[in-house]
Amino acid sequence: MRKELPNTEVSCSLMFNFSLKLCYFVLIKPTAIFEKEENIEIIKRKAYFLEVVNDFAAHLLQVNTVDEAVWTVTKHAVSHLGYTDCVVYLVDSTGNFLIQKAAYGPKDVGGFDVKDPISLRIGQGICGHVAKTGISELINDTSLDSRYTIDDSIRLSEITIPILSQGKVIGIIDSEHLDRNFYSQQDVEILETVASLLSVKIDQALALERLANHKDDLEKRVKESTKELRMTIRELQLSYSEIEQKNKEKETLLKEIHHRVKNNLQVVTSLLSLHANRLSNEEERQVFRDCQDRIKSMSAVHEQLYQKGNLSQIDAREYVEEICNELFFSYRLNSNIQIELDLDQNYFDIESSVPFGLILNELIVNVLKHAFTSDSKGKVSISLIKLSDSTYLEISDNGIGFDTKQEFLTMGLDLVETLVSQLDGVFSLSSGKWGTKCVVEFPN
Repeated sequence: MRKELPNTEVSCSLMFNFSLKLCYFVLIKPTAIFEKEENIEIIKRKAYFLEVVNDFAAHLLQVNTVDEAVWTVTKHAVSHLGYTDCVVYLVDSTGNFLIQKAAYGPKDVGGFDVKDPISLRIGQGICGHVAKTGISELINDTSLDSRYTIDDSIRLSEITIPILSQGKVIGIIDSEHLDRNFYSQQDVEILETVASLLSVKIDQALALERLANHKDDLEKRVKESTKELRMTIRELQLSYSEIEQKNKEKETLLKEIHHRVKNNLQVVTSLLSLHANRLSNEEERQVFRDCQDRIKSMSAVHEQLYQKGNLSQIDAREYVEEICNELFFSYRLNSNIQIELDLDQNYFDIESSVPFGLILNELIVNVLKHAFTSDSKGKVSISLIKLSDSTYLEISDNGIGFDTKQEFLTMGLDLVETLVSQLDGVFSLSSGKWGTKCVVEFPN
């Protein structure tokens, strides 16, 4: 019996599959493992980056001033990044120089002071060049870079990062190390991010500083203004007191003057009365009485100014009532004559009061002398009306009337016209069998 040979096609297939798997484990698998380890390393670097940046951000959040911010960056650059030193330069107010504001490491002497601080012109050295270009630089061997400027000692590695605000360089973060090739691209990325955080904090700190200065300035101005205002108020109070005192003295003096004028007018009235009593002619005696009545009307002005205490104006209603009472008493008015007064509340100044009183006196005297016979009945109406821009006076009676053509130019009415013109007013008179009406209107 023939022995059968194995199936060579199947065997070859199995061997081929085995070889492929072997090659996969030998060639492909190590590559995947390497890529996985590389990815883990990338993740670790990113985690480290985020941890460092987060730490810087957390500490910057706790500070308020520019000095606190720059010193926080230098301190944590040394403690967290393993640097031996870190310096922050800021551009000065002229925009031409970099000034060392913070230095943690060999130049740190405590507080916010830098040991032997230096200043660099923009464009001078590596720091000045970065400040000019606004581009970070990583120098692996400073001995090969002619721009390198020695600060306190020679160091062979340097990393310089610009601090930018609105596209403008406002400062520099700089670190040096004794060894060559100390810094890496990761240091550049970290410090650039820190520089951005520091830029924001500096802007905030400067804004707060400006705000605080503005507040202090406003408070200073308010204090100065308050002080000036108090001084002004004090001066005004003193001036007011002086003016008030002078006004009181003036008021006392004017009162005394009006009192003396009133007394003097009464003396004149008394003298006229004495002379009138010596006369035998009744017409002559009447002339003296008319003068007395006119003087009394003027005296009434000074009497009211003296008694009321208001030296600038008189109460027109009281003034009219006083003149009427005085004349009615003087002429012994017949009890059959009825008097009607319709007087609005009004006030006259001194310049208007005297001519108004004389006008009133003349018109009432004419009524009392000519309107009625000794035993007749009648009515006298006196109205004083205050209009919007003028004063209206009307005196009327229902007496016997008179011929205005014949008697208009008597002394009394002639005087009335003169006095009305002094008040820039108008005067009208009408008379007949029904009686007489006189109207005077003048501006307020």
